[in-house]
Amino acid sequence: MSLDGFTCNYMKKLIITYFQRQAFQLCCLSIFMVLITTLEIKANDGFVDVIHGGVTLKNGNNATVQMDSEYVEIRLDKKYYTVTATFWLRNSGNARTIQIGFPHTFQNHRLESLDSSIFENSSNRMPEDSMFILNFNTFINDSLVAYKPFREYRTNMELRNSDNDEVITLKSPKHASRWWQRNGKGLSEQQRSSFYVNFKEDWLYWFVKKVNFQEDQTIKTAVEFKSKYIDPFYIGIDQGTYIFGSGKSWKGNILKSVFKISKAEEDSSTLRIELPNKYDTNKVVQRTKLPNGELLEFHNYKPDESDKIQFYIDATNKLE
Repeated sequence: MSLDGFTCNYMKKLIITYFQRQAFQLCCLSIFMVLITTLEIKANDGFVDVIHGGVTLKNGNNATVQMDSEYVEIRLDKKYYTVTATFWLRNSGNARTIQIGFPHTFQNHRLESLDSSIFENSSNRMPEDSMFILNFNTFINDSLVAYKPFREYRTNMELRNSDNDEVITLKSPKHASRWWQRNGKGLSEQQRSSFYVNFKEDWLYWFVKKVNFQEDQTIKTAVEFKSKYIDPFYIGIDQGTYIFGSGKSWKGNILKSVFKISKAEEDSSTLRIELPNKYDTNKVVQRTKLPNGELLEFHNYKPDESDKIQFYIDATNKLE
């Protein structure tokens, strides 16, 4: 092979190797950013059970109450978005009292070094309500009613040892605290430095109210609140989420759902609204563009519990 040919092949390999390394570094950075993503989720009123202080969403199999329709308006302001959601619920059975819960969660996934601070007092890590929702109110037939808050904290830790690829899974705060007392405290500083912790936290909140239905009665319930945007990747894109899948807890199909999502003022920022992929070719949803947003209309459908609307607004040109 000539010197020119050798040089050409060498340069090709060098260029390929460079871009492979760049792609690998970008991939690692992306993975790390995903792990530290913080998400807030709000959802529809759902039919729930409250047992031993815990709240469980029903599956709709034995329900006599159907969600005939709902109208949800999400207004995107500068620092917050405001949600007003109204639900029309019809009882087709005998008179009964049911519990209706409005759920929202806060999720925090991040990487940490192995340190005592993540094991001590982990059960007291519940954030203030203001981190989730502001000015929450709930109504029955246009009258403001009281609700009872329920809170649940869940955590899962994966400890990975970079020296020998050992993985230790700790599935609760008690489990984590026990492992730290028995094993972690005795590790030297050098041994601890070989570990990193994939730390996952979930705070589940329910706002639960009781509703008395007469036989064959339709009742209107509603919730309203403000929520902060999040920018999980710190790239200037604000986002919010509204889960409508908790509507699966009611009897049969939801006959009609309307979601209006719009910016409070017209400006040059970009608004993007996303639905689960299954709705791309699904005839149950009709999407209509508005001057400052979009109208989503669903007909005669049964959502999956995880179904959600995600909306993103360009923060570099946010509303003033």
